[in-house]
Amino acid sequence: MAGAASQLVYVFHTVRSSGHGPVFAALCFVGPILDIVFERSLWSEPHIIEATDPQYLRMKSLLALSDRKYKQDIITGDIVQHITKELRRTIKLLGDTDSSSPYQQYRRLQGTPLRLAIKLASDLPMLYYAGNAIMNPTKFSLSTVATLQQIESLFSWTFQDLFYHAQSFFRGANKLQAVYDLEHVVHETKGGDLPYPPLGRPHEQGMPLELKDVSFSYPGASNKALDNVSLSIKAGQLVVIVGANGSGKSTIVNLLTRLYDATSGSITIDGEDIQKYRIADIRRATAALTQDHHLFPLSLSENIGLGNTAHVSDMDMIRAAAKQGGADGLLTRLADGFDTVLERPSGLQWGNDVQNCETTLLAEELEKMKKETDISGESFTFVVSRTFMRFTSGAVKLSHPEGESQLFKNLRQVREGKTMIFVTHRFAHLTKHADLILCMKEGSIIESGTHQELMNIDGEYCKMFNIQADDFD
Repeated sequence: MAGAASQLVYVFHTVRSSGHGPVFAALCFVGPILDIVFERSLWSEPHIIEATDPQYLRMKSLLALSDRKYKQDIITGDIVQHITKELRRTIKLLGDTDSSSPYQQYRRLQGTPLRLAIKLASDLPMLYYAGNAIMNPTKFSLSTVATLQQIESLFSWTFQDLFYHAQSFFRGANKLQAVYDLEHVVHETKGGDLPYPPLGRPHEQGMPLELKDVSFSYPGASNKALDNVSLSIKAGQLVVIVGANGSGKSTIVNLLTRLYDATSGSITIDGEDIQKYRIADIRRATAALTQDHHLFPLSLSENIGLGNTAHVSDMDMIRAAAKQGGADGLLTRLADGFDTVLERPSGLQWGNDVQNCETTLLAEELEKMKKETDISGESFTFVVSRTFMRFTSGAVKLSHPEGESQLFKNLRQVREGKTMIFVTHRFAHLTKHADLILCMKEGSIIESGTHQELMNIDGEYCKMFNIQADDFD
């Protein structure tokens, strides 16, 4: 507003005090008139825009995996290197394709000689009167101030424009860096140099492990999530850990997958401290499945295939894993089947002056663009399918899932050569098959044994089992 007012004052004074005033005033209108007549802007009319370039869409999806919510899935799934490799490949395929915003692209497309002429026309008044001021210095006092103000305004606009583009560049660079940093992510955990499985160990066995006096508190928490926990699990055993929410069940899984290190006590695998093994080897040999896992913003086939990156495109293996995970029936109901993307990253559609509630063709098209596939909570079956795909790698020796009856049955069928730890608060259809049951409460193991042994004790487990048995009946 101040800049516009000063320019008006300048024009008014020039018209009154200079013989060149009318010419100068006329030149002041050349730029705006040309701009109104010839300049086109996307903001001047309703429109919708959607990104459709497949490589651009894939790049955006891969970059979206830097979101914190995917961290646990990416780390425990041991897919960091695959993601960064795919990102490099996609960026290479994208090549010189312009991936800036549609509005920036539109402005560049309008960068014709006419647009340059319009820009120069906007500077004609100052160029004209500045030249006259030099030739007639006695009339330069007010024009000097006005000219400097105009120059300052131009520099300010230029700086703001550069600052905006710099911000856009750094936002994109930071998001890209976040993905590449996954390769070098620093955790609270420490790894050693021992390979897993140990050399000479039979591959058909599961993972034997032991916790001795383990305590743990999450960063910033005042209470212990685990308090002096000790347990021993033999290779190939099926173990069920039960207890209410917050009892410490999932914390044991977090320690075994090396997301955290115990505050005190020790965890050993195959007789060696867990910290002596290479972290990547331990994660490669484990498969975790909990209700906290997420689907990636990728196709359903790739979501499942990422369970075994060596066969991420093997549709026969992916179909088999989908069937085991219970996702095959749902896939037949989806129009795009395995190619379905349930949730795309934000920022792939743009619009101006178009509302979904309208009855225009643009509004209808916008509604189609933004509509996402709703599978009403059944997405977990694809996370389960990813876990079954992970089993096909042959490297998994330890599994700790959460789930329900059919999932338990399918997992038991593939338990050979694996130690399985089920972490659940709904267990009535599973614990009868368990070699060992651990009942937890407030961070401690209060009961352990087989189903019949714990039922005979008539303690906490017996009470919880009877309540759930009544619910199933």
